Amino acid sequence: MESKIDASDFLNVAEIVARKFHFGKEKIKDTEFYSICCLRLVEIASKYDGAKDEFFSFAYTSCRNAIVDHLRKSKRLKNTASFQELDGLEWQDLKSQSNLFSDKLKEEILDFLNQSDDPGMKLILDFYFNHKKISEIAKEANVSNQTVYTRIRNALSKLNSQFNHEKQIEKIAS
Repeated sequence: MESKIDASDFLNVAEIVARKFHFGKEKIKDTEFYSICCLRLVEIASKYDGAKDEFFSFAYTSCRNAIVDHLRKSKRLKNTASFQELDGLEWQDLKSQSNLFSDKLKEEILDFLNQSDDPGMKLILDFYFNHKKISEIAKEANVSNQTVYTRIRNALSKLNSQFNHEKQIEKIAS
């Protein structure tokens, strides 16, 4: 028995179901959820042999189940990701590369902090690199602990913006 259901008549079902699962800002028709629903609609429309009035609820349930299956499968794949393909030497190489990057960044930050005249940068140097306690820094500066926290937080913000600004300049220059 040939189906008289045209999937294009029920594309609104795909949009409704996709909106229930997608919370991004892009257009719903550009999302993976919408395409999953459309594929499922085409599948079930070709196989459906019931009354046309009942197709909407059947299509809604089928699309919802397709998205739930997709989410479960992607979560399962993410949770079972395996890194056994790398042998010990490759792991060691990756580890040394990450250490090299962090060492270079640490050197750049230390150079910047040592060259800076900003008192907040000196607080960062004392707290993070010289491992002084907040209370020790507060006693030396003759201020409260809360003031030291605030000054460190503000200095970290300046430091972060400085390094982000430099990275943007490097991207533009290259």
